[in-house]
Amino acid sequence: MILLSRPIQDLTANIHVCFQLGNYPEVPFEYYQHRNPYKKYDDQQLRRNFNEPLHQNYDYIDLWSPDRFDLYPNSLAIRNNLIFIALISGFSFTCWYFFYPERVAAPRSYPHGGLYKALGGTEEDKEVFQVSGIVSGLY
Repeated sequence: MILLSRPIQDLTANIHVCFQLGNYPEVPFEYYQHRNPYKKYDDQQLRRNFNEPLHQNYDYIDLWSPDRFDLYPNSLAIRNNLIFIALISGFSFTCWYFFYPERVAAPRSYPHGGLYKALGGTEEDKEVFQVSGIVSGLY
């Protein structure tokens, strides 16, 4: 035989009665961060009213507890990241294509395949005095 401190008709109204709470009201589990911040509360910072009963795990769900993040499916997260990368890449390509600066001056050109004769070079040292492809790209 189980001894109960409440009448049987009170237990039939709410099946999930916690017997350790006694006659303390059963408060729904609601994160205080999800409450309306624009509603007028007695304690505006904690979003509570005076004499409002606290949940038994109040320290877990109050406004000072760690933030609660709603989880999203992986497909939505991947899609949002791909959209972001595509937008940044498109913007970068557009800037590169339309706003890439032109050369300030024309590349240098020397007569007779370079200045190796004017600088005292011989036919064997011709490669030393020639303008290479890397240097010709610089201005």
